[in-house]
Amino acid sequence: MNIKTILIPFFLCMALVACTTTVDKRWEASGGNRSDGKITLSYSYERNYEIPVLSDEQALVEATHRCEAWGYDGAEAFSGQQPKCSTRSGIATCAKDYQCVYRKTPAKITPAPAPAPMQPSETPK
Repeated sequence: MNIKTILIPFFLCMALVACTTTVDKRWEASGGNRSDGKITLSYSYERNYEIPVLSDEQALVEATHRCEAWGYDGAEAFSGQQPKCSTRSGIATCAKDYQCVYRKTPAKITPAPAPAPMQPSETPK
């Protein structure tokens, strides 16, 4: 086996790997519906050159801020939902939905009114 047949593919692979870098990305609000209480967050990256690094916590904070601006108490990620991604001209865009929520507040407990004092003519028999 010729050494060139081994080294050329090896160096080509190394060159491709060297061009791919991890990049910190931030989720940003890209859509939503106030009356439905739904926020869409998204991020974009160059699919051939970047490996995105994301924070679920940052996404929740961003969604919560948007929901609070609409008068809601906070936001929750839809359970089990993975980001939906599409690619166009080498740019991948991924989106994920969050639900705005109202937090349950404890019911106010009002004490029962005290019984009226008994009048002398109302003495029990």
